[in-house]
Amino acid sequence: DLHVEFSISAAGQQLFDNASLKLAKGRRYGFLGPNGGGKTTLLKHLALRKLPIPEAWSVALVQQEAEATEFAVVDEVLASDTKRRKMLAEEASLLAKLESSEDKGGEELDAAELEQLCQRLAAVGEELEASGAEAAEARVRKILCGLGF
Repeated sequence: DLHVEFSISAAGQQLFDNASLKLAKGRRYGFLGPNGGGKTTLLKHLALRKLPIPEAWSVALVQQEAEATEFAVVDEVLASDTKRRKMLAEEASLLAKLESSEDKGGEELDAAELEQLCQRLAAVGEELEASGAEAAEARVRKILCGLGF
């Protein structure tokens, strides 16, 4: 769990003064309130980790308004998870290097490079598993369904 006391001002206006925020790990939060109250500013501070958030916690900020695209809402939300997207891209790159090496009879990589590539691939796989990346789409669909999408 997290308990932090903070003050935030924006454009010369004090939005939060000696405010207290308590968050429980594993929960999802949204803020409701009048316009101009600082909800978006607070969420941006959390997402940018300007407030002390444990590094292991995943924080995502979905904008209030978004331009229409040809992508499904699920894909847009999944794409906003930059950490997951970067890990998946690294995994794909590592797999491509290994496959191209195999196609050429393994001549392109020496044993040390191959070992290093395999170790990094294993580490990325563990990170993806620990972050729940495989279940991300199901979680996103469940949340969006609850929001009426």
